[in-house]
Amino acid sequence: MLNELQRQAYLQSMGVDGYFPRRLLPGALASTQCELPVLPAVESIPELPARSAPKQRTGPVRASELLDLPQAIKPGTETESLAPVQGEIPTFSLSVSAVAGRLLIVDDCPLAQLRNRDYLTLLQNIVLALGLGKQQLAMHSFQWPETMKGHADRGAAAASQALQAFLARQLELGGIGQLLLMGEAASRFAADKDLPRATLLPYEPAEATVLSTLSASRMLAEPELKRDLWQQLQPLCQLFKNA
Repeated sequence: MLNELQRQAYLQSMGVDGYFPRRLLPGALASTQCELPVLPAVESIPELPARSAPKQRTGPVRASELLDLPQAIKPGTETESLAPVQGEIPTFSLSVSAVAGRLLIVDDCPLAQLRNRDYLTLLQNIVLALGLGKQQLAMHSFQWPETMKGHADRGAAAASQALQAFLARQLELGGIGQLLLMGEAASRFAADKDLPRATLLPYEPAEATVLSTLSASRMLAEPELKRDLWQQLQPLCQLFKNA
């Protein structure tokens, strides 16, 4: 037997408007009213515990919170490193000094010595001896692996790529065509091959000429090396003299 909801659904499917007369017509059969279905009783929904008030933030919002990213990755997880470091991580410190339009000096130099007055005077004297006159040097520092802190790959190959890109940009910005690499780390990581000392060569990462020599910072502790350094600088000195 149909209930009232089913009856209304059938009438709607057949396109018949269902209605009940207000009064019984003469000779008409009485309308049959279907009963409404009885729904089972619904259990009461338990009340949810009241939410505690949000804690008052005392520090800035981290970017990881805004982006819904994990704040830290525990060692041993699959996402710990997309490009694991291969081999030993090199550590070196370089000073980068520019004589605009003429020369870029890259020297093995500890960070603590970078602002040493004697060291600055030594670099200025080298520039003066090369025939470039008295110059105010624009100095920068290149620290590895601090330069790529947080990067997955901090090996020797990454160090070379980063330093070469940095030096190529410095040469371009200063309109400089000569590069002086002073010290083992400067020569090793600024070129893709071993550079012989005291020899002018094309610098492949940029349109420049490169010369490799002893480290200038060593001269402060070993003044007797100044003679060797001066001899190694002669090809570059002649180049500026004939320019």
